[in-house]
Amino acid sequence: MKKIVLFTMLLTASLLAKDYALIIGISKYKNMRKKLSYINSDIKIYEKILKDRDVKNIKYLRGKKATRQAITNYLSKVSKDIKNHPNSRFFMFFAGHGISAKTRDLKYNPNIQKYLTNSGVILPYNYDPKNLINTIIIGKRDLRPYLVNIDRYIKESLIIFDACYAGESIKGKLKKNPFIYTNPTDYPYNTIIYIASSTPRNKAKSGVLSKVLDSCYHKLKDLNKLKSYMNDKLKYRGQSVSVITP
Repeated sequence: MKKIVLFTMLLTASLLAKDYALIIGISKYKNMRKKLSYINSDIKIYEKILKDRDVKNIKYLRGKKATRQAITNYLSKVSKDIKNHPNSRFFMFFAGHGISAKTRDLKYNPNIQKYLTNSGVILPYNYDPKNLINTIIIGKRDLRPYLVNIDRYIKESLIIFDACYAGESIKGKLKKNPFIYTNPTDYPYNTIIYIASSTPRNKAKSGVLSKVLDSCYHKLKDLNKLKSYMNDKLKYRGQSVSVITP
């Protein structure tokens, strides 16, 4: 009897919901001279959101630690672990550089172009312009396989990318600016709410998204309402934003 009770307790513990949260912030890149502003203030706003939702288990990847391998390794680990913790919550925040399929380095690279249909690119700290195919993070190739699996087990999720051309960085389909995805055929996730600081065609304005997010979030903590509220607010700040929803 004791063995059965112990087994039941262990099984129940393994099925308890968990919180997974990743904050990525890169102001200075290994192969880039220009330093990004507002990264520290962005991170503080992300931390406030997580604190308000009582999320304590936060993984930080900042500066030199925000490598391509570190980011994908974390997502891989979560996608495996979360199977034992249904109804969990997942949060991911990225503040750094993003590039477009039309960027000169990508536009004439046939090895990369095949991955860029309806997808976007964010740059980890160690991206290398001379070895782009192996050092950039492509939404469709490097993020979607993990996020699709994570999406199966979560009850709530928010992903925010503050980067240029970030609108399709977790896989989407181009529409007018600003835009909201509501068609399941356009968007591969059931629970993940994705907010990007720019569309696939536009550069982001540094610091704008996080400030609007901060003001909106304290008025509307319901994530399903937050997405459309932010979309309206950002239109009047001269920012083309992507708000993607199931």
